[in-house]
Amino acid sequence: MRRFYFLLFELAVLPLVVSCGGGTTGTVSPVISVRVSTSATSVAAGQQAQFTATVTGTTNTSVTWLVVGGATDGTISVSGLYTAPAVVPNPALVTVTATSQADLRKSGSGSITVTGTSPNITVVVSPSTPTVPNFGRQQFNAAVSGTSNTAVNWSVNGTPGGSLQFGFISSSGLYFGPGGVPTKSNGSGGVSTTTLTVTAVSQASASASGSTTVTLDKRWKRQRFFDQRQHHHVLRRHAWLARCTRRHAIHPEQYAHPRAIGSRHNRRAHNSTRLG
Repeated sequence: MRRFYFLLFELAVLPLVVSCGGGTTGTVSPVISVRVSTSATSVAAGQQAQFTATVTGTTNTSVTWLVVGGATDGTISVSGLYTAPAVVPNPALVTVTATSQADLRKSGSGSITVTGTSPNITVVVSPSTPTVPNFGRQQFNAAVSGTSNTAVNWSVNGTPGGSLQFGFISSSGLYFGPGGVPTKSNGSGGVSTTTLTVTAVSQASASASGSTTVTLDKRWKRQRFFDQRQHHHVLRRHAWLARCTRRHAIHPEQYAHPRAIGSRHNRRAHNSTRLG
């Protein structure tokens, strides 16, 4: 009888054991991990360093980047490009984290030291001290050395992109002069001319820049217009002499100018030539 009850107990417990053990035959979720790395151990203030996030255990390898110390420790882009602050933070060791977008509980971190020394970056702006007429244009170029990032930000008298008063400059360095020479009060009831300065600041280091001054001269534009009129007048004179020589057999030295026909002697000679 006791054996009979023991068999009944086994028959009642066995299905429960089988159902619990059946869970072991299901698919096990992969473990997601994030590893952050960088080839640089340090970066100068204001410079940049690239971080890389390696995500395993999921097909979604996207991550969200974060600088642990906030903006005072620098910034980082969605691609992992870290930009150090202009001033060395305290502490100088900055931690950057990458959190998996597939599982927000999974993240990795890396660190980098911000130093106060920066590479010798130089910026040279050309041409040097050009003269630009009112409403004229001038192409400037910036030669950046000491870094692979040769991009610059242009400004005129400290204003990014320039202004209506001092002229505008494009992102490629094309300067558009204002309509007049800018002036300011000299404190004695008069005015003085404001110097126009075009500056190019390196995007790799805000402390590296180059500049040149621009001279505005409205008379230059007038002189150029006068020279063009004089040139046009000379061309007309030569054309007139050529016609006279070809049609009326008049030697070019006989008349110095079309108005010479107005004189009595020249008019008589001209008419006799035509009648002949």
